[in-house]
Amino acid sequence: MNFNKVIAIPSDRRLAMKREHAELKTFRGQVKQTGRFFMQSLPATVMELYKKVKTDISEVKDDGSVVAFLSRDQVRDFTFPPGHPILDQVYVEHPVLAGTYYPLAPFHRIVFEHKFSEALSLLIHLGAKELRVVFQQGWGRDFAANLNIPLPSGGAMEVSMNGKSATMSMLLFEASLNPTAPAHLPAQLFWFPHEPTWRALAEARLKSNLQRISLAVNYDDDFGVSASLKGHAQAIGLAIGGNFHEHQATSWKIEGSFAQRCT
Repeated sequence: MNFNKVIAIPSDRRLAMKREHAELKTFRGQVKQTGRFFMQSLPATVMELYKKVKTDISEVKDDGSVVAFLSRDQVRDFTFPPGHPILDQVYVEHPVLAGTYYPLAPFHRIVFEHKFSEALSLLIHLGAKELRVVFQQGWGRDFAANLNIPLPSGGAMEVSMNGKSATMSMLLFEASLNPTAPAHLPAQLFWFPHEPTWRALAEARLKSNLQRISLAVNYDDDFGVSASLKGHAQAIGLAIGGNFHEHQATSWKIEGSFAQRCT
């Protein structure tokens, strides 16, 4: 992940401490040049001040290679969730929504939810009448129960919690729909260009009136948002936006059927 994908907007206090850090580095360089004799000849009060400043600003050391500190003006055209950005908090750019940033902690939950929602939207616009979402690996029922599912009015979706067969025990969602519009692609698709199997299914539906649905929603890449990044951010005194959701390689399959009519 490029450094400019991970950003934070520093508070005035952090900016002041970073300036002090830069001044301290200059001071230390000058001290090294003049040698040990100069250090020994410094008044005790100066040495105490030097040690205090060194301690106070240790938390803000960062060379910019991981988190890019940007000003309020630099992020004016970026998109953040409501109530954001918050100063001294880390944000990561969404992998397919350029210029859209989310807090580090819920990043993986938000990105997977966005991808899954697009897959559902694609199938709904193509005329899905029955949908079943089956867990294969990764995040499961607890995660699924908290998703915001984009269903049109008249659609009914339920969470299945007590399946009896091996297949039913992996069922996360089930929906019955009543499509009335001709099959078509949604106006905005962000993951679709990167998913060849999604494109193949859409083509088969639009050109050959495909009736059965089998679509995989996979989330394999952590996009560099790992426990290591979380640890780095916290080590330099930055907030991450809540409890960190560790990446899990996740695969859910959407099965079902399309309406008979396709025009």
